[in-house]
Amino acid sequence: MAQYELNLRDYWRIVQRRKLVILLSTFLVAMFSFWFASQKVPIYQATAAIKFEQSTTLTGLFVEVLSPSTARADRITKRIRFQRAGIPEYWIVDLDARSIERWRPADERPEILTESLSWQPLPAHPPLTIDLPACFARIHGEA
Repeated sequence: MAQYELNLRDYWRIVQRRKLVILLSTFLVAMFSFWFASQKVPIYQATAAIKFEQSTTLTGLFVEVLSPSTARADRITKRIRFQRAGIPEYWIVDLDARSIERWRPADERPEILTESLSWQPLPAHPPLTIDLPACFARIHGEA
């Protein structure tokens, strides 16, 4: 028995002869899929309510890392804006001096911190305490 090798033209002739069966099968599968999907009942249903409240107290903290190009803006312009807005604390981190300037709304001069920094925005939570010499040593790659 001689073997005949099918080429692309032979496959195209088969498709042409069976095109009605192929089109009908494709149409029936698509219609059945659409019908089946439309019969499904949604399993999950959810509702949501969004409530907006305006807070009258600020518990925020702004931190700036000082750079020579922004030193004046950080120490004067931004500080004044933050103080007028009532931001509870504004820290300016000076990496070269290894210090942090802490500003509060009523301050005329900053509190300069070089040893330790403690911040407690809410009395119900323990304060965040940072050992500044160790922190700056890590930043400068000395630890």
